[in-house]
Amino acid sequence: MPSVAIPRPLARATAAALALGLAACAGETSPPEGSVSPAAAAMAPQAVMAAPIVQGQGLDFPAALAEAYATMAAYEDRAGDAGDAAFFRTKAMAAASTPVPEPESAPTGELERARAALMLSMSARDTLPEQLATAQAAYDCWANDVRVGTGITPIDCESLFRDTLRDIQARG
Repeated sequence: MPSVAIPRPLARATAAALALGLAACAGETSPPEGSVSPAAAAMAPQAVMAAPIVQGQGLDFPAALAEAYATMAAYEDRAGDAGDAAFFRTKAMAAASTPVPEPESAPTGELERARAALMLSMSARDTLPEQLATAQAAYDCWANDVRVGTGITPIDCESLFRDTLRDIQARG
């Protein structure tokens, strides 16, 4: 599946939809002020994500990682994959706590090498937190896809991981 860039307004709509979804989980009945309607948030139900998931919001690494996982959960929800959406919601909650979760274990040799490269890039947590959060969420997505093995994914996690890690390494 080819990668396509998601326009910044759609990325913001996704973040707003996430806020709306989390508010619904908390029992609120009306959307938070400034949020986007569910119809607007569902503009690209099978979109392939492009790096980075979280852009220019000035977040620290734990907050950026929580948002990156939450964005993944929103995409999985729209794709109708409740299991993967729940996986990423759980990761988002863990990222918001201390200590921040490590990347998933590697189910294959290729993912083992990818995880090692990601771990070497962790020194960028303070300088490139949003890009590193995107890389970790994409890695976890890729590892989860391999582990689950459904073959149908709304996100090209491997490409997202590789592109984001390449960007981090070029800036580092």
